[in-house]
Amino acid sequence: MRSVYSLVLSDEVIGKVDELAFKKGVSRSQFINDLLAESVGVDTERKRIQDIFDEVADYVDGFSNMRVQKRQQSAFDFLSALNYKYSPRVTYSVDLFGGDRLSGELKIALRTTNPVLISITESFFNDFIEVEKTLGSGADYSVRDGKLVRKLDFSSAVERGKSVSVAITDYVRSLDLLFNLYVDSFGDGEKVMLYENYKKVKDKMCI
Repeated sequence: MRSVYSLVLSDEVIGKVDELAFKKGVSRSQFINDLLAESVGVDTERKRIQDIFDEVADYVDGFSNMRVQKRQQSAFDFLSALNYKYSPRVTYSVDLFGGDRLSGELKIALRTTNPVLISITESFFNDFIEVEKTLGSGADYSVRDGKLVRKLDFSSAVERGKSVSVAITDYVRSLDLLFNLYVDSFGDGEKVMLYENYKKVKDKMCI
């Protein structure tokens, strides 16, 4: 909840606030709110999401096959490469939504113009949705513009004592593994193998 308050501040202070707010890419009100929240020990939504990103970045730093980069204040991308000929890039984009209960959305996109690989990717998306609905969560899914879009709910992870940052990272790394195994086995019972491989990583897919 936010309310409007009047503050009397010197022009010199406001000038410095505006300068620092501009450097951070936030409004004057947001900068002052964040500064006061830190001073009085109140966690803001922005700080909570920043902390999650920092923890994700630290966690991913130990894995050579993946890196993470911030896209916006509440969004970041996991970057990986598919084990297929020219190693096309796979992007797992996470958008976090605050409020009373943190939630999110994951978008998976493959950077390629290869029609064969595009067809394999579409098959993976459809088979993955079917397998996860059978063995995993009842999350909402859609496939839009060649991207798999999945809603993220962190309540199950929190109940298991997992932090949101670890839950996100474990899920994305497991999904990346499943994607690669699917491509490797395509044309040789890939759907059955996806089903069996999903069962092996199911404990890491709790969002």
